[in-house]
This record gives sequence, C-alpha cells and structure tokens, in this order.
Amino acid sequence: KPSAPILVLPIFYQSNDMLLWGDDNAWLGAWRGATEHGGLVPVILPSSVSHLFADVSVENMLVDDYDPKQDVTLNTIMQAVDARKTLVVEARYSMNRSTNKILLQIAITNVTKDGEMSRQVRTFSGKEGEDLDAVLAMAATNIIGREVTMYREEMLASGDNKAFITVNIPIEHFAQWQEIKSYIDHLDFIKTVKLQSIATHNATLVLE
Repeated sequence: KPSAPILVLPIFYQSNDMLLWGDDNAWLGAWRGATEHGGLVPVILPSSVSHLFADVSVENMLVDDYDPKQDVTLNTIMQAVDARKTLVVEARYSMNRSTNKILLQIAITNVTKDGEMSRQVRTFSGKEGEDLDAVLAMAATNIIGREVTMYREEMLASGDNKAFITVNIPIEHFAQWQEIKSYIDHLDFIKTVKLQSIATHNATLVLE
C-alpha cells in the first residue's frame, strides 16, 4: 500500500542565495520531474502547498538544530499536510574543470513527525559534459528511489505487505471439502486461510 506522504524541501544554494521556491530553483524543478507521476511514496513539494509558506523564510526551514518543541513552523506545516516525515535536501554544486563534470553535494536532513532527526551528506557526480539540470534530476530520482526502498523494507519488517487472493473451490460433498482444506493448510507459502462463504457445491476462500 502507498506510504503516507513525505514533505520534501529542496533548498538550492546558488551564488550567495538560498532558494526554496520559485522558478529560479532548479533543484525544486528536478524534484517536480522526479515525482510528477506519483508512486509508492507520495511527495509534497513546497510549490504545491505555497499558502503554507506565505510567511516562511528559507532560513526557517534549515533544521541543523531542530527542536520539535521550539521549531513550531515545520511542525505546523507537517501536520497541515499530514506528512509522516520531512526531508530537507540542501544542494550545492561545483564544476570540476579538469574532468568537465558537475559535482553535487546534498545534505539530507530527515525529520519524522515524532521529532526524531538524522542527517547525512551524499555526493553525486555527473557525466562528462552533462548539464546541471540533468545531474540534479539524477540526484532527485536517486534520493526518492532510496526512500521507496526503505519504505518497502519497513513494510516487510512490519508485516503490512500482506498479499491475498480470493478463490472459489467446487466441492461435491463435505468429505471432499475437508480434504481440500487439509491440503491448503499444509502449503507453506499460505499463512492464513479464511472461509468467506460456503454453499452446497462450492466454497469461497481468502488465502494470505
């Protein structure tokens, strides 16, 4: 099943400016492209809920010393969009002149709705001659892909990824039904068998 949404705040450092919203933020554009078709982990970007950021500065979204009891701005926005966590992704780039490759340094701060925070820095290198937009798109796709992988692992660990199938089984008499039920009970890949309905000549089972 799909995850609850995550709020992603792509902060882009360009010259002496910190950009979070607006067309000047190429990093935000990369995240739009990486998440436009939805997916297992829905992403909310600041541009899609701009009314919540009307009186918020970019500096307010920097969470180096995040305190859930003090930093009410981020708490309020997370609650308003019902996000299970926020990713503050700060992107800085440089050009390696000797290789003609763009180097991205991404600081990723993960803040859960329970107030837990973790931080990591990842580096992405473009291909020779590749432009900035392409490298940003690659990095955004990689980061959201990792979020999807982690969510799948959480679902596997919690057991919330149950698959089920409903089957109709023809039966001629009660003894045959008992034989069929005993056979299904001994199949290792089927964890539970639920009898949905039973009639004179057939039974409907839900197998998980």
